[in-house]
Amino acid sequence: YGKNGRQSWKQEDGHAHAINALYSFQHDENLLASGDDEGGLRLWDIRIQNGKPVSESKDHQDFIANMTYHESSNRLLTGGGDGRLGVYDLRRAGLKLENLSDQQEDELLSLAVVKGGRKVVVGTQDGIIDIWSWGKWEDLSDRFPGHPQSVDAMLKIDEDTICTGSSDGVIRFISILPNKLLGVAGGHDDFPIERMQFSHDRNFIGTCSHDSIVRFFDVSYLNDPDSDEDEDDENEEDVDEGEKMKNNDDSETRPKKKMKGASDKEAVQDFFSDL
Repeated sequence: YGKNGRQSWKQEDGHAHAINALYSFQHDENLLASGDDEGGLRLWDIRIQNGKPVSESKDHQDFIANMTYHESSNRLLTGGGDGRLGVYDLRRAGLKLENLSDQQEDELLSLAVVKGGRKVVVGTQDGIIDIWSWGKWEDLSDRFPGHPQSVDAMLKIDEDTICTGSSDGVIRFISILPNKLLGVAGGHDDFPIERMQFSHDRNFIGTCSHDSIVRFFDVSYLNDPDSDEDEDDENEEDVDEGEKMKNNDDSETRPKKKMKGASDKEAVQDFFSDL
């Protein structure tokens, strides 16, 4: 569909099996990748109306759950129900399998390329985020447990941060290397989150879930790098002001020390006069 909401391309019988994943390439709006429930992968050019894909491949042994694209290297990455990470070279306008990882213990459901293309993070059925080093595809290099249920959806915020959607219905912000939970954006009341996407200006994240509701979460603060600094400055100002008030209060209420040789009566009078 185009921006006007009208259908611009349609392909009958695109796959022999149910289509489980789609990826639209931002660098070329005419290209589309599709993956089916049996591991079939096809690359389409919507300008071609002959009903045939540009290229196709059948390397995964189970459903293709998700895909992402790394533009600078021209690689398409796929995660599958067979627990394998696929890497395809698209430099020759086709799906050339470059590498297929060793089989992992769990299904690979969502993925993103971070750290300037040096790391690939993958969400799994067990709620663990697997981390691969680019070029070392045989096996993962790190793991980050923490999600109570499967990580079904993932968005890249920046080179160090991702947003995850889990089967527990919670949207989380995660830091990668160092691996830690940064916060929660919202959720779908315990319903699994299937897909997430940014709005065109990246001020909102749209999500869909098993509750049959599409929700939008305001994340405009992610686009303002100075917001945290401003907040820290305000907190520092509050602390400084509080310290000043405390010091002033202490100076006004603190009793003077009793002078050597002065009587107790004089000390008491001095104390109350200070108050």
